Parts: sequence; structure tokens; C-alpha cells
Amino acid sequence: MRGVCFATTISLLTTGTLLWLAHSDNIPKVIELLGLDFRPALPSMFVSLVLISVLFMGPLAMLYMEGDVSWEQLRRIPQSLWNQPTWMRNYLVAHVHQAISRIIRREDKVKFILLATLAQFMYTTVFGWIAAALFVRTKSVAGPIVAHVFCNVLGFPDIQKALSYPRYLVVFVVGLLGFFGLFEPMTRQGVFIK
Repeated sequence: MRGVCFATTISLLTTGTLLWLAHSDNIPKVIELLGLDFRPALPSMFVSLVLISVLFMGPLAMLYMEGDVSWEQLRRIPQSLWNQPTWMRNYLVAHVHQAISRIIRREDKVKFILLATLAQFMYTTVFGWIAAALFVRTKSVAGPIVAHVFCNVLGFPDIQKALSYPRYLVVFVVGLLGFFGLFEPMTRQGVFIK
């Protein structure tokens, strides 16, 4: 967790410095461009959580229907996030490192490990697009952070199980369609900062 905090702080300071050099006469503009303006933060968090919950409707329904989630587990989420090892960060390097470790330990066939790594990389890439779109549309970094925490807690969806059971697949598709249908109206210009 310290590594994540350090990387975030360095990124914020670097970007903030570059923006300040470009807009030194307008500090409120720099704060706004960094997504640190407090005014859109709560609406951004709310909208991001709703949209990501709709997108993850399939995995959430699967967890609920199979009894894999309890209120006690939900209560422990903040503590488990804080204690998460730094190697669990969702970057390509982490995926490649994990794949190499699995190949060395001969946990599975190389072909399967490489396909799983590619799937994880694609999943995190798509999430990056979603987080960037949330940031640009809501003008706040708070929403994408909430969405990232939510995705980290749920982890990679069990697509194989969803494909094996039609009822799960239907909920996955409904969630995906719901996300795309709600994204534009929920993040429409003027909703956050008029």
C-alpha cells in the first residue's frame, strides 16, 4: 500500500507542477484540471459507484446466488484493501511477473497462463478507459478511485462460469448493456459543474 501511495503522490506532484507551469496565474484551474475540486467529488463517487455496480451486475449476482458473500466479508473490505500486498496492483508488469512465477512453478500449461495474463491485461486496459472516461466526464478523481477500489475488491469476473450457466450470462449481458445505456446520461455535461 505504501508503494501505491508513493506512486500516487509522485504522479500528482509531477502533473500538478506541469499544470502549474502552464496555468501559474490560475491555481483554481490547476486544482480543477487535477480533478481535486471538492464540488464534483460526491456526485462523481455516487455516479461511478452506480455505473460500476451496474457493469458488475453479473459478478455481484453470481456471488449473491452462490452465497459467496456475507455482510461480515463486506465489513472487512477496508481492512483487507489496506493489507493488500503491493504486487497485487493491476499493472502490466504485475501480470507479466505473476505469469512468469506461475510458469516457473509449473502451475499450469504455458499456453493457459499466457492467455490468462492477456485476459487480465485486456480487463485492466478496459478498466483504464472507463476510469479515464469517468474522470473526464465528472471532472473529479474521486469517482475513478471509488470505481478502482470496487473493481479491486471484486476481482476478475468468472467468465467461464457465466458462460456455463445461462442465468448468469443473462445478468452479465444486462449489466453490460445497462452500463452503456446509463453512462452518457449519468455523466452528461452540466451534471457536475455548471
